[in-house]
Amino acid sequence: MNKYLYMIPAICCLAFLPATTAARELPFLHYTRDNGLPGNIVYSIYRDHKGLLWFATDRGVTRYNGIHFETFTTHDGLPDNEIFIIREDADNRCWFMSFTGALSYYRDGVFYNTGNSPFLRRLSRSYINGAMQLEQDSSFSIYPYDNNYLLNIRGEHYQKVPLQQINARMLVRKRIVASRKLSATVFEIICDRKRFRIDVNGNILSEEPLPFSGHYNPIMCGQENHYLTADAIYNTTGQVTQRFPKGTYPLQSARCYLSDGKNLLVGTEDGLVINHTRRLLTGKKITAITTDAAGNYWISTLLNGVYCLNQDLQYTQVDRNCYSGVARFAFTDKGVLFFVTDNNNFYRSSKGRTALLLDYRALRGHSARYRSEPGFFLDDSLVFNSLYGHDHLLISRLHTSVPVIQQRYIPTEKTAKPHTSPMLSADGIKFITATPGWIYFVYTGSRIFRIDRAHSARTGVSELTSLPLNPSGKRIYAMAKDTAQQLWYTTIDSMFKITGASAVNLPQFNNMAFKRFYIYDSCLIGWTHQNKLLICHDIYGKVKTDSVTGHNTIWNRAYRLDRSRVLLKTSNQYRVITLLPSGYRIHTVEHPFIPEEADYVSADSSTCYFLRNGHITSIPLQQLLIHTVPPVPVFMQVKVQDSVYAMHSGHIHIPYHARRNITVSFTAPGFGHKQLAYEYSVSGQHNDNWQELNEEKINLLAPAYGVYTIKVRSKSLSGERSAPAMLQFTITPPFWASWWFMLAAVLSALLLLYLSVRYLIKYFLRKREQVHITEMKFLQSEFKVLNALMNPHFIFNSLNNIQGLINDDNKRTANEYLRIFADLVRQNMLNISQERITLQKEMDLVTNYLRLEKLRFKDSFNYSIEMDENVDPDFIRIPPLLIQPLVENSIRHGLLPRPHPDNLVHIRIYEEDDLLLIEVRDNGIGIGKSLEQRPAAATSFALGNMEKRLAKLKTLHQQHITFHIRELPEQAGTIAVIRIYLDPPEAGS
Repeated sequence: MNKYLYMIPAICCLAFLPATTAARELPFLHYTRDNGLPGNIVYSIYRDHKGLLWFATDRGVTRYNGIHFETFTTHDGLPDNEIFIIREDADNRCWFMSFTGALSYYRDGVFYNTGNSPFLRRLSRSYINGAMQLEQDSSFSIYPYDNNYLLNIRGEHYQKVPLQQINARMLVRKRIVASRKLSATVFEIICDRKRFRIDVNGNILSEEPLPFSGHYNPIMCGQENHYLTADAIYNTTGQVTQRFPKGTYPLQSARCYLSDGKNLLVGTEDGLVINHTRRLLTGKKITAITTDAAGNYWISTLLNGVYCLNQDLQYTQVDRNCYSGVARFAFTDKGVLFFVTDNNNFYRSSKGRTALLLDYRALRGHSARYRSEPGFFLDDSLVFNSLYGHDHLLISRLHTSVPVIQQRYIPTEKTAKPHTSPMLSADGIKFITATPGWIYFVYTGSRIFRIDRAHSARTGVSELTSLPLNPSGKRIYAMAKDTAQQLWYTTIDSMFKITGASAVNLPQFNNMAFKRFYIYDSCLIGWTHQNKLLICHDIYGKVKTDSVTGHNTIWNRAYRLDRSRVLLKTSNQYRVITLLPSGYRIHTVEHPFIPEEADYVSADSSTCYFLRNGHITSIPLQQLLIHTVPPVPVFMQVKVQDSVYAMHSGHIHIPYHARRNITVSFTAPGFGHKQLAYEYSVSGQHNDNWQELNEEKINLLAPAYGVYTIKVRSKSLSGERSAPAMLQFTITPPFWASWWFMLAAVLSALLLLYLSVRYLIKYFLRKREQVHITEMKFLQSEFKVLNALMNPHFIFNSLNNIQGLINDDNKRTANEYLRIFADLVRQNMLNISQERITLQKEMDLVTNYLRLEKLRFKDSFNYSIEMDENVDPDFIRIPPLLIQPLVENSIRHGLLPRPHPDNLVHIRIYEEDDLLLIEVRDNGIGIGKSLEQRPAAATSFALGNMEKRLAKLKTLHQQHITFHIRELPEQAGTIAVIRIYLDPPEAGS
């Protein structure tokens, strides 16, 4: 076996293989027709005020927000698909000039051309082909290549400045190099080494030579033309902007340059020159250079699309084509990168030079092809170990020019000893790790083997010994080593730690099972079979487990960056976990120049190396730790049905009738981010209600009128959110919600209510009046009936009296009686036809009645009438037959029952305050004796009729009349008193 202890000198000479040739370059992103651009011919690049990049191509213009491209053509409103120049003016109009000289501009999501812009139709007669220059007064000028005139545009106005006088000064017509507007009436034109000042009419005001001599070439710097000489660059005012060694740049091929204070980039027809010395993109025709919002450099070419360079041109590098195969294991030491590929070749890379230290094919005569995890590890003494097939290779002295390579043998079936496991080789290793005394690895998924390192060093044979550490036979999914050099492994349902020759179940993990895990000091990071990332703290004590959520990815592998940071490779982006004393912090790495799906990653204290497809990309470690703040979104367009509202006009007012479908478009200049999500809030009362958004537009369906605030913020893959962008707009109230309409509606409602109430009042009053009229008519009729009833009663009594006189053969008295009776009947008929009569008429009737009764009963009674002189009988009106019934009642029931010459009926009429008092007094037998002599069923018809009439009279005429009869004391007779209220009495009187 001694022949396997050390490689023979011929094998050792493998270390002297020449270094692999590799070109150390700057990492760049390349965009062509295959991945976003409409074509590979790009004439210019422009960054607008929102931070978006515009590319002028031969197949339209393309806008790029750092994540996706959007192409516009004649279908969208361009006058020509071949656009040469893009510029933006102070009104935020993005202007496009085509090779035909046609002008158009873009603003608020709409392209304006001669078809929809009267201003551009006026300009259509001034088509020119030249360059655009933004002026200090916010206008911009277009100076033609044919030197006919200069066009200055500001807002919706333009002026043409003729250049014929300048052309006349030239012996040979020269192309205009630059123009500059000095004032409202003075322009500066640079042509043929001369600086002309002209007025708006083209008259030359002054002429002077340029402040430099020798050959020069116009060179673009952003939007301005500068001048490149053999050793300097001058601006339009003659000031030096850059100095460099003479002959650094070829005058005739330099086309553009950019200087941002950190780097100078000069674009030529043969590539890019960086900081005077470094050349890139050799053979490419550079047309324009600009920077994006993140500071990265963008270079357009005439036939090869667009390139993007990282802003860090000094430290971020890529070594291209420096190895073959797939990198399977890598490590760094003292700033040097070592790695091994899937064909078991071992490399060393330092300062852009990569050396092949071990060519496995040259050693064994065939290439290696790993079917699973490689059997590589680096031990504590900086010796690299490689186990493949039956070879155990050890490479030491890695930094020397001739590393030491040792070869040990892994026995085959025929040479295996009885105590070893036969038919094994190291090409089926699943996991491998090493302690100072042993090399452990999992083979065939469920068995653990180890190699005695001391025995291997002593004999040159690395014998595989099987360990009975997994008696259940469950598959082992992962293995790792802790800081105490003890091995841990996990099965489908448990975690174990190898102590000596036995495996101890670790109950503190509560039957957690990992698909893969790593141990860093006292912290364990791993993911389960359900792709759940877990971070376990204090794994030697009471385990505290954090579950990482919110990442839509598949966890793949972990690489340690330093003592507290771990880089996780996933299915889409890299994540960096920072381990804290009581938790963790995770963020997504969105560095655009990191290669996706790297084969392997290794890091030292300052640099992180990504190996993929033969390239090594080295990036400063600090750039991976930068938390890139998501960009603030910018609103692009507010579209309502077929109308577009200007974003630059401030507050937007949308008519109520056009609110049914409102679309608000936005984007975010996400340079430096690989993916952005969005959240939005629509609030009418400043209450944020954030919702996730899957596209760069917000659709509002028929919102109510009022003032709205739309807020949009971007969210990075790390979950960090930007400051919100805000847009306010007002949906104008409809006419029925305006103050004047509401006022008119309120007044109309009040008027309607007033008219309705008035109508109802009138209706009820009219109805009540009709009822009242009906009642009055009924009362009048009833009153008349009652009055009429008095007439037959009186006539009946009078006729009885006449009959008595005739029977007594008292003809003279009967005739007198008939005459008085006739007058009395005539008076009564006239009176009862009226509701009320004068007091005088009533007293005339009473007087005739008393005379009639006196004739009948002769000396049986006497009468007297007394009327106060203050009483006006012709003015006072009373109901007819008001007094007569009382007089009749006194005679018939008071006096006649006791005939006597002293019987007297006395009538007194007088006023007392507001009362008219009528007293009818008799000295008859009184009420008591009258009732005794009267039959029980007999009642006074006249008095009952009188009470009813007075009640009807009060209702009809509101005339309040009362009467009462009482017996005088000491049987002195009876008195009836009528009280007539001359003024209506108060309620309750």
